Amino acid sequence: MGARRIEHMFDGGGGVQHQQAWQNAELHSTAPAQTAAGESQGARAALALAVLRKAEQQTGAVPVAPPARDSSMQLAQRPALRVPQQLRSLLPGGLKRGSVVQVTGSTALMLEMLAAASTEELWTAIVGQPHLGILAAAEAGVELQRLILVPNPGPDAVLALSALLDGVDILIVGPNAVLLPSDRRRLTARARERGTVIIATATWPGTQVELNVTGVRWRGLDMGTGRLQSRELRVERTGRGSAAQRTHVDVVLPTGSIPEDLAPDVEHDDFDTPLKTTQSVPPLRLVG
Repeated sequence: MGARRIEHMFDGGGGVQHQQAWQNAELHSTAPAQTAAGESQGARAALALAVLRKAEQQTGAVPVAPPARDSSMQLAQRPALRVPQQLRSLLPGGLKRGSVVQVTGSTALMLEMLAAASTEELWTAIVGQPHLGILAAAEAGVELQRLILVPNPGPDAVLALSALLDGVDILIVGPNAVLLPSDRRRLTARARERGTVIIATATWPGTQVELNVTGVRWRGLDMGTGRLQSRELRVERTGRGSAAQRTHVDVVLPTGSIPEDLAPDVEHDDFDTPLKTTQSVPPLRLVG
């Protein structure tokens, strides 16, 4: 009724004034309904907040504000993660945030990369790697205080990985994390958005860099005596872009708790030849 009355009052006036008055009348006529809806939503929000506070009091839970996440522009400006000294020729720029790197053939190599990055007080998670030993991770230098382990995610692998991508800096995806090609594509896009580095220890199509251990040689045993001191890995790199050219490097990893600087020097000879021994081999003789 109010709208019709204002229209009658402006019948003899200008068209602009008539249209403006009509719009104002519609706004005032719908204001009570919008106010009621706002009050209803406010009441529901207040009720939900009261229930949440009551649950916190009963359980002793402490509300924690979600951590602030960097924007995509800020993530692009964050420095790459550190890699072991021996791998810098294969990964000259380090581990770029938001990238996916495939590391196969050696769990020890993966732990060395994880240890080098964890020195920067970063959070890491390993999913789908049930045979990984905690002692081996600690001896490699991984910070266990900031390590999350999900050995067997089962059918919820995608949910576990998606949740961890929002809270960790490095995510190891093992062979027991069963994923579809569409799952990998979504996880790759989410890692790029969140700035998380994914290291896959199983086949991950479309990765930027692939590191594959193609040979292993052990040092320390001499004539059947002694103990293993270190192992030498032949690591080959392939991938896309700047990593498309195949190359390799020989990496020495100490075993157990032997510091890397005490490991014997590597003889950079043909990797396919056996290691040289310092003692002469005695001739065989027939016994019995």
